[in-house]
Amino acid sequence: AKGRLSGTWCPHCEAVHLPASAFCEHGMIDLDPDKDAKALDPRAGVIASFTIVHEDRAGHLLDVPQVVVQVVYAGAVGSVFGRLQAKPGDEIEVGMKVELLKSGREAGPEHVWFRARR
Repeated sequence: AKGRLSGTWCPHCEAVHLPASAFCEHGMIDLDPDKDAKALDPRAGVIASFTIVHEDRAGHLLDVPQVVVQVVYAGAVGSVFGRLQAKPGDEIEVGMKVELLKSGREAGPEHVWFRARR
């Protein structure tokens, strides 16, 4: 909500698990998401994949198609999914740099938004 991003540092992987995790599947060790929390730069995201959706989760047509992105961060294991602020005709590509936006008081996956960094 405040535009900050953190995950769980894993000494086995020497990486931050994103989203935060209580267990490392690679090293088979317990992690403490509170004690081992490590911040990531919310402006340092990179689009790993994206799709354009024309329907909401209930199957109703959207007035304007939306872009859903999978965003990765250097030094992190895992990714974050959210929507990209985009207008029809905007060029979107894998490898594009994005930043996480503050969501304000709203919480939940439907309020995760990114915008392109130029």
